[in-house]
Amino acid sequence: MQKLTQPGLLLLLLLLFSIPYVNGQSVEELYVGSDIDSSYYDIYQVAENDIWLGGEYGVLKRLQPDGKLQTISIPNNGSNILKFLRIGQYVYISADHGTIYKYNLNTATCTRTEFPAFRHRCFYDLAYDNNGKLVVCGGSSGIGRGKKRIPNGFIATIDTSLLNQPQVIWKNSRKFVWALSQEGEQGFAAAVFNGVSTTIYHHNPLDINQTLSKGQKVQGLVHALRTINGQLAYSGCRSIRYHRSGIWGFEGNPESHTIVAGAGIICNIIQMNGVIYGFSQQGILYTLSTESAQAILQASNASAFYEALPINENTLLLVGHGKSLIKVNLN
Repeated sequence: MQKLTQPGLLLLLLLLFSIPYVNGQSVEELYVGSDIDSSYYDIYQVAENDIWLGGEYGVLKRLQPDGKLQTISIPNNGSNILKFLRIGQYVYISADHGTIYKYNLNTATCTRTEFPAFRHRCFYDLAYDNNGKLVVCGGSSGIGRGKKRIPNGFIATIDTSLLNQPQVIWKNSRKFVWALSQEGEQGFAAAVFNGVSTTIYHHNPLDINQTLSKGQKVQGLVHALRTINGQLAYSGCRSIRYHRSGIWGFEGNPESHTIVAGAGIICNIIQMNGVIYGFSQQGILYTLSTESAQAILQASNASAFYEALPINENTLLLVGHGKSLIKVNLN
C-alpha cells in the first residue's frame, strides 16, 4: 500500500493512470493498495471527526483529521467486517462467521460475540428497529465473498445486549438477503435474491404475526436499498454476472428501472445536493437519473468501489478493493 502525500506525486499518478472521467472534479487518492491488500467494505461516520473503515479479515481503521489511518484494536477473529451501526455509546460491527463486535466508545473497549448457529453465515447488513433489537440479514459466508454456496438466507433480530441468540423471523435455503433499509420507526425493507430476480420484502412491526409482505420484484440482484426523497431506491446488477451491467431504480416505479452497461454491480447509491451518485464494482462513480447514467470518475487502478461516505455537502470518500481510499470533491 502506498500513501500519497505530495501534490506533485498525486498529479503524476493522475496523469500516468489517466482517470478518464473527471468533469471538473478534484480527486485525491489517499491510499492505493493492490490485489493482495485486504479490502474495505464499509466506511462510517461514528462521530464528528471520527470516521471508521472496516473490511476483509477484520481490518479496522480510524481516519484521522490529518489523513492518516490509525488501527482500532478489537478482539479480532479474522472475520470480514461488513457493516457498522452506532447506537448510543456503542458501535455494532457485523461480520461473517456469525460474529458481531460491540465497541464501547466511552471506554474504548470491545467485545466479540460469536453465535454458534450462524458460524457458517455472514451478517451482511445491519439495522436497528428502534425497540432494543438489531436486525441482521445475510446467508452463507461464501455467498458474501462471491463463491458458489447454498444461500441459506435469513433475517433475524438480536437484542442489543447480545446476550441472547438471534431470533430468525424469515429464512429460505435457496435465497440470500443482501440488504436492509429502515422504514418508519420500526419497520424495514429487505432485498431477497433467488439467483435470477430480487423480491423486496417489507416488515411492519404492528403486524402481530410479524410476517413479511412482498413488494416489487426486480429483475437482477439488488445489493443495496436506500430511501431517497421518500422513495425506496435500489441498486445492484442485472444478473449474477456482477462484473457486467449494473441496475438501479425506485420500488413501485418500474419505468425507473435503469440498466447501466459495463458498470459491474452498483454496490450502493447516495444523494448529495439533489444529485444521485452510484459507485460500482468496476471502480466507476456515476451520476444517475432514470434516463441515463454518466460516468464521472474511473479509479486509476480499476479497483472496485464498495461504499461511500459524504463528509460535507461537496466531498465524498470512496472505499473499496485493495484498501483503496479516494477523496472526491464534487464541485
